[in-house]
Amino acid sequence: MRHMRRSTIALLLLTCLAGLASAHPATGIVVDAKGNVFFLDTGEPRGFSGFIWKIDPQGKVTAIHDSGGHFLALDAENRFAASDLMGWFRSKRTQWLLRTSVPGSQSALIQADGSPIVMGRDGGLYYASAEQLERAGVEQIARLAPDGTLRTPTPTLPSAKKFGGIRGLAMDQNGSLYVSYENAIQRVTAAGQVTTLAENMALAACDADAPENGRLPYLRGLAVDSHGVVYAAATGCRAVVRITGNRVETILKAERPWSPTGVAVFGDDVYVLEYTNHQGHQKEWLPRVRRIRRDGTVTTLVTISPADRARAAAAR
Repeated sequence: MRHMRRSTIALLLLTCLAGLASAHPATGIVVDAKGNVFFLDTGEPRGFSGFIWKIDPQGKVTAIHDSGGHFLALDAENRFAASDLMGWFRSKRTQWLLRTSVPGSQSALIQADGSPIVMGRDGGLYYASAEQLERAGVEQIARLAPDGTLRTPTPTLPSAKKFGGIRGLAMDQNGSLYVSYENAIQRVTAAGQVTTLAENMALAACDADAPENGRLPYLRGLAVDSHGVVYAAATGCRAVVRITGNRVETILKAERPWSPTGVAVFGDDVYVLEYTNHQGHQKEWLPRVRRIRRDGTVTTLVTISPADRARAAAAR
């Protein structure tokens, strides 16, 4: 319990101090090999520190950790079990990272604030480098090894600032990184080749709801399937888009006040994390998760209410 409290305090302190981290609800959603879905509930500035929620394949919903950040990665092989994530954060070596063991599993979840994260197939954790974030350039991606080694294996991304900064990260089966910006998506191969898959994106019938200084469709969470098809949460258009080659199409639209913020892929299914009033006050942010089947069928798996939060908090 003491560890929980220290982690929660660290999260709340960082959220208060870092405007970047507090400006949006969570995008974190991942699916493990058993089909369990994990997603982040950001929480509120005072009184409620958020949760990691789990949806099992039978649809049962459980709160498994009582703090919720903004970004989430699945450490399927538990490579960071002995890593001093909090110590590295305190020494300003890395951004805030918090590891949580998954009950009944050998895997773990890693939360982050400040920058999107993705677990690489090589066992490293990738995110926009803290040094670049401090300069507001967000132009390079760092790789953190379980032993604390930090390097920047990817080339600088000179177009990142032009595109509005890194908003989401994903990795395909070949080790290529995919980067989402406000209105563009790039691929960075393991050899360092950078390709722009889409830019200056304009979605038809966009139900616009982007920040005053943001550019539509205001992309955030990102995922790639086994065929190299890219999915992105177009938060500013309340939609999810699919990018196949150079073709961009909308595959899901959310009704107000909902907006997709994060996506994850498992087999032929796409899981979408959505929040209410993503441009409103943090107290108005409530999450839900929907699933898109291969045939286009959309199912709501869970909608988290204030009562759900209260019951989960009382049970912890």
